Amino acid sequence: MMRRIYLSTMIMEFVTLIGQLIAYRLAASYLGSVGFSEYALVKRTIGLILPAVMLGLGVAIPRYVALCAGETVQKDRNSYFAAGMLLFGASVTASVALLILFKRAVAYLFFGSGSYSYLVAPLCLMICGLGLHTACYGYFRGRLEMTKANVLNLINQGIVPLVAFPLFATNIYRLLNGLGAFWTVISLAALLTAGLGKTSFEIRPRISELFRYGVRRVFADFFQLAFLTLPATFTAHLYGIQEAGFVAFGTSLLTMVASFFFPVGAVLLPEASQMVGEGNLQALERRTLQVLSASSLISLAVIGGIFLFGRPVILLYLGSAFVDVVSVVRVMALGVLPYSIYVCLKNVIDALSVKAINSRNMMIAFGLFLCISSSVYLGVRGLLYIPIFVVISLYLLGALTILAIWQILTGSEARDIRLARR
Repeated sequence: MMRRIYLSTMIMEFVTLIGQLIAYRLAASYLGSVGFSEYALVKRTIGLILPAVMLGLGVAIPRYVALCAGETVQKDRNSYFAAGMLLFGASVTASVALLILFKRAVAYLFFGSGSYSYLVAPLCLMICGLGLHTACYGYFRGRLEMTKANVLNLINQGIVPLVAFPLFATNIYRLLNGLGAFWTVISLAALLTAGLGKTSFEIRPRISELFRYGVRRVFADFFQLAFLTLPATFTAHLYGIQEAGFVAFGTSLLTMVASFFFPVGAVLLPEASQMVGEGNLQALERRTLQVLSASSLISLAVIGGIFLFGRPVILLYLGSAFVDVVSVVRVMALGVLPYSIYVCLKNVIDALSVKAINSRNMMIAFGLFLCISSSVYLGVRGLLYIPIFVVISLYLLGALTILAIWQILTGSEARDIRLARR
C-alpha cells in the first residue's frame, strides 16, 4: 500500500517538474532575457515570503491531521483544518496589507529597485493562491489521500503555468496576475470538495495548538527558501537583474531537482506521524535508513548527469545567449545531495518532536552562508562565489539533519514515545 503511494506520488511530482521546466522555457521565449529574469526573481521571492505567511501550517496541518488517524476522530481532523484556515486567513490579510503599503521598499529589497513596485500587487495575489493551495494540499496529505493531493499539485504547479503563458504573457504584469487568479480559484474549488462537514470540537484550542507548533517551524521554512532566494537578491545588488536571473535559474533548477524528493517527504511526514502515534519507532528507524540510502544514491547520479550533459541541454533548452548559466548550474548541482537529504529527513524530525530542531539547524547553516557571503562585499568578486557559498552551507545543513535524527531516535524523546504506548 505505502509503496504504491510513494511511487504514484513520485510519478506525479515528476510530471509536475516537467511542466515547471517547460514554463521556464516559455518564459525565455515569450518574455525575453529581461522578462525571464523578472519571472525567475518573482518565483524565488514568493518562496521567501510564503513561509512567513503560512505560519508553519504546511507542516502543522498534515502532522496533526495524521495523528488523528481513525474514523472515530474524523471530526477532530476537520477541526484542525478549520483552525488552520482561520489562522491562514488572518495571516494573509495582514501580510498583503503590509506588502501593498510598503510596495516600493519591498520592490527595492527583493528586485534591487523601487521601480519594480508594480510587481508587488500580482505578487500578493500569487501568495494568496499558493497559500490556499498549501493548506488544502496539507489536509489531503494528513489523510494520506495522496491522489487528491497530487492532482491538486499537478494542476496548480504543472499545468496552470503552461496555460497562463499563451493567455497572459504579453507582459510580466498580466502573466503574474493570471497565475495568481488561477491558483486562487483552483485552490478554493479544492477546499469546497474536501468534504469537511461539521465538527463538534472546539476550534480555539486547535488554533493555539497549531500556532505553537507551526510558528516554531516558520524559521526552518524561511531559511530553507532564503538559501534559494537571497543569492539572486545579492547578485541583483552587485551585478544587475540579468545576472541575478541567471543565479535565480540555477537555484530554481536545484529546487526542481530536489523536488523529485518532495514526494518522499510529502508521504513520509504523515506516515511517520502515524508511526509516532502508534509508538512504532522501530519501523520508523527502518524507513529513515531506506530513505537516506535511496536519496543519496539518486542525488549522486543526478550530479554526475548534470556535469556530463548539463551544458548541451541548457543551451538547447534556453538558447546560446544563456551560456553563462551553465557554470552556475554546475555549481548549484553539487548542493543536490545535502539538500535532498534535508528535504526528505526533516519530515522525520517534525513527526518525532515538537521542538524547532529544523529551525535551529537552518539558522546555523544560514548563519554560515551569511558570514562567508559577506566576503563579496569585502572585495571578493565573481558570479560563482555566492553559489559556492550556498553549496558549502547546504552540506552543513545535511550533516546537522542526520545528526539530529540519530540523537532523537537514541535519546529520551524516543523512550517517552515508546513508554506512552505501553
